[in-house]
Amino acid sequence: MKHYLWIFVGVIGLIGLLALIPAQVEAVPEPVSADAELDAALAACAGTPVPPVLVSPPKNADIFRNTITFTWKSSSCATKYRFIIMTRRGTLIDRQVGITGTRTTPQVTLTPGSYYYWNVAGCNSSGCGSGPPRLFGYKVPFTPTPSGSGGGGGGTGGGSWSVTAPGSIANYQGPAVYLDTSPTVYYADCTPPHKWWSVGTVIYVAALGFGPGELVNFSITDLNTGVGYLSDSVNADSNGQIWIRLDQTGWPGGQHYHLVFNGSSQQICGHWDYNP
Repeated sequence: MKHYLWIFVGVIGLIGLLALIPAQVEAVPEPVSADAELDAALAACAGTPVPPVLVSPPKNADIFRNTITFTWKSSSCATKYRFIIMTRRGTLIDRQVGITGTRTTPQVTLTPGSYYYWNVAGCNSSGCGSGPPRLFGYKVPFTPTPSGSGGGGGGTGGGSWSVTAPGSIANYQGPAVYLDTSPTVYYADCTPPHKWWSVGTVIYVAALGFGPGELVNFSITDLNTGVGYLSDSVNADSNGQIWIRLDQTGWPGGQHYHLVFNGSSQQICGHWDYNP
């Protein structure tokens, strides 16, 4: 009987000892609710969106198309975008709100030969955020008015393309556009500071820095009226140079003309005032 008593007491004691040992229970995290995820997203987007990065047209671009598509990169936290075009004096030309994509092709009438600013703002319920505007120039598409046939590149504007370089070639330095009225050479590149050269009827136009034999498109526009007076293409010579003898007979005098050379390696331009 004593043995049974001791066994009973021993079992009771063991149970009491086990009761004193804390249980090791692994904590199971509560699932994150959809509401909590939404709250975190809203907290990250508190305030106006980061200004979108403008993509095209590039800064200070000259546009020779009637239809212009403007593009930008998406901005985090923006749900819609606001697009504007305005003149350099700040007059609003076009304003679009509620754009959900990252491009627009506005249907507006622009004045040839004029410059405009465009900009995009990213918007949400807190407001809109935008960076500095970007400048572009609007030029009418070229409508050549041939006045004869040229040599070399088969020109249609009354000039001779790829003529022999004038003897003053030593005065030319680097990739640029030059006007040669012999013996005077004018640096006529469009890089500021701009110089407004006044030239006579017949001039040589030089474009340097292209690849040997590179095909280069070139065009001339009256910046005062937006009218195109010449559009053609020519291959650079073995030194990557282009020489054009330009006869402006019959062209309106007192106008400012803008010449663009556009090749695969570079685009350069020149300008002058024609005063016959």
